Amino acid sequence: MDERGFLDPTVYDVEIKFGSSYVHHDNFVLGFFMHQIITYSMVMIEQSSFFVGKFMFTGMLGPLMDQALGNYEITVNTPSIFRGQDTSSVFSFDYRNTRSPYIGNGYIDVYFLGELNYGVHRDECKIEADYMDFVNSATFSQLVVSESAASCWMNEWAKSSIAKFDLDDEKVNLILE
Repeated sequence: MDERGFLDPTVYDVEIKFGSSYVHHDNFVLGFFMHQIITYSMVMIEQSSFFVGKFMFTGMLGPLMDQALGNYEITVNTPSIFRGQDTSSVFSFDYRNTRSPYIGNGYIDVYFLGELNYGVHRDECKIEADYMDFVNSATFSQLVVSESAASCWMNEWAKSSIAKFDLDDEKVNLILE
């Protein structure tokens, strides 16, 4: 993890699978040599990854992951959860990492910020460093939310238009149905 909270994987081992692909050329001899060059290149990349993988692959994978994950931020258009209310609000969810993930045998623990922001203007919410831990289990996924993060989410929700109700007789009846 870098100083911005973005993941930068460190690569020490690479396994390249050629799969069911094959090299074909009209000239058998040229096709054979092309196949050998490709196979030899894959073996060289696999074997050298322990020594140069950290420098070669980490530098390439980090920015690609950041771009593919939208710089760890997603925009969500959220409609009102109450019947009869036709409002919606745009939130941005910041899921940068707060510490490096722990990868165990068959599971991964990911610790992310989880900041929810309403609109373009961001009031930096003070998320406290509450102690939190995962329940010791290898059979289910868990989402652990701190008290300060939940308070910040509710404050952002309260600022949005989906927290405001437009009520008349018909809309109250829809909500109570």
